[in-house]
Parts: sequence; C-alpha cells; structure tokens
Amino acid sequence: MYPLSFLVGFNRFKEGAWFEPSEDDRLTWMLELLDITPSDTCIDIGSGDGRVVMAMAMLGARSFGIERDLKLVELSRRAIRYADLEKRAQIYRGDMRQHWYKPYSKVCLYQFKTVMSLFEQKLLSELPVGAKVVSNYWKFPYWQIADCKEDVYLYVKK
Repeated sequence: MYPLSFLVGFNRFKEGAWFEPSEDDRLTWMLELLDITPSDTCIDIGSGDGRVVMAMAMLGARSFGIERDLKLVELSRRAIRYADLEKRAQIYRGDMRQHWYKPYSKVCLYQFKTVMSLFEQKLLSELPVGAKVVSNYWKFPYWQIADCKEDVYLYVKK
C-alpha cells in the first residue's frame, strides 16, 4: 500500500509540475526560439514566480501567466507591479487544464512528461495556426519539433 503523501504527489503529476524556476540560459533560449514581437500575445503555463511572463512583456508582447498556487500568483503580481509592467503582464490564478488557449500566439511551459501528453492535444486543438510553443526540457509525445536549443524545444501549430 502506498502512503497518502505518495498518492497526493502522484496526482500532482497530472495537475502540473511543482515550481522550479527556469534557469537564465534556458529562459534566454526559450525567448530566442519564440522570436517574440510586440504584436504577440503570450502565455506561460504554470507561471511560477512570473519571470517568464515579465521577460516576454519586456520584449513588448502582451503576456500572461496561469498559475494555481496563490502564493506564487501574489509573488508574481508584486514583481510585475515593482517592474512597472502591469500594462503588459498579468497573472491569472486558475487551473491550466481549464484555461482557453486560443488567443495566444506564443506559449511557454515547463511541465512533467505526463502533463505534456495531456496538453499536446489541448494546445493543438485550441491554438491558432502559426502559434509557437516552447517547452523547457520535456517533449510532446507526437508533435513534431520545429527547432531546439539544448533541451528547449520549439513547436509550431500547423
């Protein structure tokens, strides 16, 4: 019999990864692969401390984050206010599995393998044609990789 803590932890694999910030070099690669412009509307799925959302906003894009952890949402919102990025960056508190991704042209995520398989079909069905998705470390099972830098992968919706 598995302990309750294991079962709770296992269920979180389906909900999304725990917060682990993207390293600076990986963030740079993610932004380079996405080629963000001021006309883009971007989202970071599981936005953690908001660093990716803020970086996309600093490149001129409208950027959003979706995060379930209230403490991380509050931390992100404070950082966005402090950086005076409130006109370009917002963090939503919510369930990334229930969020609608149609409005976004650029997407970042850093999730577990199990979450990637669940999200692959959702993103393919909801994102507009030409939308770009970068994944830090984990790959989608079937979506063809368009480009990569180390183990940061770029996908383009066809």
